[in-house]
Amino acid sequence: LLINFNKDEEITTTSIINKLSYNIGQCNQAISWLSAKSLINEKSRTLLTFYELTELGKDYLSNGLPEERILKLISEKGPHTLPDLAKVLSLENKDIGSAFGHLSKQGILGMNEEKKVIEKDLSKNTRVKSIREIFNLFKENEIIEQAKLTEEQCSIAGSLSKKRGASKGAIKTTEKEIIVYNISNEGIKIKKIIASSGITGEEIGNLNPSILKTGEWKEKGFRAYNVKTPPVRVLLGRKNPYVEYLEELKNKLASLGFEEFDGPLL
Repeated sequence: LLINFNKDEEITTTSIINKLSYNIGQCNQAISWLSAKSLINEKSRTLLTFYELTELGKDYLSNGLPEERILKLISEKGPHTLPDLAKVLSLENKDIGSAFGHLSKQGILGMNEEKKVIEKDLSKNTRVKSIREIFNLFKENEIIEQAKLTEEQCSIAGSLSKKRGASKGAIKTTEKEIIVYNISNEGIKIKKIIASSGITGEEIGNLNPSILKTGEWKEKGFRAYNVKTPPVRVLLGRKNPYVEYLEELKNKLASLGFEEFDGPLL
């Protein structure tokens, strides 16, 4: 990583992946190591919010929102009761009830004396159209950044996200922190040392069957292994002092003729 980035170049997980084809785990590991050694410094930190469709949202995108499906059915087939709407549209009763509640509150739909859903004022159907516009954005992008939506669209997307205690939601909201790093002055020194030593970064650390079979190892250099490096000190476990005390007490009581037994009594 030090070899492939310059002093003023921004280092992020995205730039590392694009330049070195690392996976996320390798990016995080490299950043962690270099940060711990003060070879890179944190430049900035930005919290971004993203939206993506859940399986329920993908169904709405393909087959229509419950509100849209209700409006279409009422327009084409006339008034229906809520249970009939759920049966014809193959939706759960609670989804039908929730969708009708939104439309009724806006004055778009209502109920007649027979408890059947009827049209009232379709000109007020602005929210459903706004929701459809947001869903259509997911046809071209699986994930949409919050910054690319208007304030109204963000509000609507947030209302469709899964809330605490809710069983499901049409949109999933995730937050991602983008951290930007730069190579530090100490990192530049190490970069020069690496360059002068002839290290390319392509050296092999571990052999595997594929490299041996293809003979690729013959054209590669190997990482130096310092056999004089002291091994990590092994810290052996030991019994808890209180456990040792209990065992000692148990043995003494057993030697006096008491018997040990397990049970619910304290």
